[in-house]
Amino acid sequence: MYEWLATDLAAAQQPHVSVVGHEPAYPLGDAATSRLRHVGNSLDAHPVRRDRFWQLLIDMGVDAYLCGHTHNYSAIDIDGGWQIGVGTASALLVSRMQSR
Repeated sequence: MYEWLATDLAAAQQPHVSVVGHEPAYPLGDAATSRLRHVGNSLDAHPVRRDRFWQLLIDMGVDAYLCGHTHNYSAIDIDGGWQIGVGTASALLVSRMQSR
């Protein structure tokens, strides 16, 4: 899988490139509630592989890694690469709309 991703990213011609995966490289607390889920059973369960994957994203200039799994919304710049957990990206909007 790593070799496939490295080859695919090397061939990318687009000015902006994102990678989409299921599990976060770095599980983070939800931006609104701080709820933290799936620590130790995401990519962080294998730190050597996770770090190799993350370094590939940095080296290839990937703009963002979009992930789910935790059902949390979070966004963080890690060593020059963005991880965006999109699990509940619309939850704040939905709750605001419902409270009107």
